[in-house]
Amino acid sequence: MSSKNTFAAIILLLLSGPSFCQYAFEDAMTLRKFVLDPKRGVLKREDTVLAILAQYIDAPASRNKALIHSLLIEEFNVNDTADANPFIELGGGSEGMFTGTLAPLVSAGSKALGNTDVTRFADGLSKFLVQRVKQELSVTFFEHFQDALDTKQNKNLKILFVNTSIMLHTVGRDIYQFSLYLQALREAFVRDLDNLPETFPKVINEPQFDTYFQKIDPPYLRELLTYGLYVTRSLRRSVHPGTMIEEFPLKKTTNDNSFKDVNAALQTAQVFSMSLKNTTNDKKYWIEAEDLKKLLDDSVAFKIYLGLIYEKTKNISFSNGGTLQHIMKEEAGNLEGFYSFVSSFFDRIQDVKEAVTTLADKAKTERSKEDFSHYFQATLALLSGNEVMQQFPAFPISLMGRYPAFVSLADNTANLYLNINSKNYSAGVFRVVTIYDILIASDNGKKTDKNYTSFRKQLIKYGTFLALVAEAKSSDEVKGAIEAVALPVGSASIKKHAITNVALGAYVGPFLGFQKLASDRKSKIATGIFSPVGLSLSTSLGSAVRPGSLTLFFSAIDVGALTTFRFSNPTDTLSGDVKVKLSQIVAPGVHLAYGFPKWPLSIGVGHHWMPLLSKIERSQATLFDSKGRRWQLFVAVDIPLLNFYNKER
Repeated sequence: MSSKNTFAAIILLLLSGPSFCQYAFEDAMTLRKFVLDPKRGVLKREDTVLAILAQYIDAPASRNKALIHSLLIEEFNVNDTADANPFIELGGGSEGMFTGTLAPLVSAGSKALGNTDVTRFADGLSKFLVQRVKQELSVTFFEHFQDALDTKQNKNLKILFVNTSIMLHTVGRDIYQFSLYLQALREAFVRDLDNLPETFPKVINEPQFDTYFQKIDPPYLRELLTYGLYVTRSLRRSVHPGTMIEEFPLKKTTNDNSFKDVNAALQTAQVFSMSLKNTTNDKKYWIEAEDLKKLLDDSVAFKIYLGLIYEKTKNISFSNGGTLQHIMKEEAGNLEGFYSFVSSFFDRIQDVKEAVTTLADKAKTERSKEDFSHYFQATLALLSGNEVMQQFPAFPISLMGRYPAFVSLADNTANLYLNINSKNYSAGVFRVVTIYDILIASDNGKKTDKNYTSFRKQLIKYGTFLALVAEAKSSDEVKGAIEAVALPVGSASIKKHAITNVALGAYVGPFLGFQKLASDRKSKIATGIFSPVGLSLSTSLGSAVRPGSLTLFFSAIDVGALTTFRFSNPTDTLSGDVKVKLSQIVAPGVHLAYGFPKWPLSIGVGHHWMPLLSKIERSQATLFDSKGRRWQLFVAVDIPLLNFYNKER
């Protein structure tokens, strides 16, 4: 059923007068209670009897009480006319003239309408309301995303998601139709996520973080990031790992002792990598395994090799004042240690060579994520310094707190590229967060920068959302992504921008109240889901920028039981044994509700006659044992269904 037809059906049910359909079986069973003489079919002459029988005669449209009564006597009094009904006869008793009003006749007609089976309608309405709740909340998510990108405190989000920001502003006030623009938004999301390896470093250089980095003693972290980015960018541009190590842009002079240790470790890797360089084959950076074996098998040649390395290390100094040359001199008698170190270092080189060969042997379109991962990890392992720490425990690299930070940053920036390159955007977003955590989160017991805390929260929230939508492979997955991230916030309705608004509307949300059934002696506390549909009269409150609304709401029906079921069981089919009658969801009442600015949520208070339908399960409907009334406080999503009149402020 289209939404237009759904609204029409709701209007017909809520606003139509009594319908006098005849249900002979039910009416016969009701009249059975008023029988005076079963053999002759004589009935008491009471208002209820007359009202039911009046539905079955050709009464005039004017419903003149005296005339209808006369026709009833003529049709159901065998003593007065030969044309009277041969099965039913009105006996003595009250001469009921529908005393006072036509209430009994209307009551009977209402009873007939009330017995109408509205299971499909009520269930369809509940599904619609559940879906609309999610849509209303999703609209607000996009509005809040729009606002977040414009907020001064969140300007870093705009650096990362610039294309998304442009697209959201292009859509502008039409964001409530976000589903129409979803493909264009998704393309903007993908562009921003693909650019993360290039845009995320820009955030670190924002002025708001200067104070934080200046307080760090020593201020080494931003420089370490440039080292890590150099590694990643070199590997991305197919620079050979050997060349990348050889040309590493080391910071030449520094008073930062921690940075001295990082530079010394990288210089050590440079010296040993370049010492094993192949000078006879331009296509291969390092010597072959058999060449190294000749060196290691000849102890004299190996000592000469170490002597030459020794001469290259006099300018490699550490924060403790020592030099690599001094360390090598102290360890000169430990040839076995040097042998193990060089062998292990060359094993790392072999891993890199294997990874490079694997990539070189494949066409670009055939290179897998695993191929690149092997290549990146092998190169980082070569730079990690593990071999030095294992063989020479006294080597200063084992005492450094900064070099592992460099290795971690290089590893994370490399993996960020891999995540984005393989379209694993969710992992990429969290990889960016990890990098920022290393750089800006607490260090050596210092508190996390307060500017970062808010930014981090927003980055995870909106970055995850962009990633989920970008990774979605179907419209259902996109819908699921929006619902997964968008539901915590809400949207304002049109009534918040109107002087006067008259609409058919609904509310869906939890209530807390006091209810009293006819069978109860005292009122009881009650909670549950309130889901009424009815007429709303509204006006805006507050400023034009952030308006709220005040609504007088007249409920007609309440499908809270079905809505509760549909929130938990959105696709289940109700058993054929479950029948919902209109009389079981009728819930007339009056409520006053305030709609919050910028949210689709309203808080309200009111009174209504409770629906008989208490609970719905897939194969069973539970009813209250009697009618009742309820005063209640509710917080609910405001869902306009059909505007009858709207005058903007």
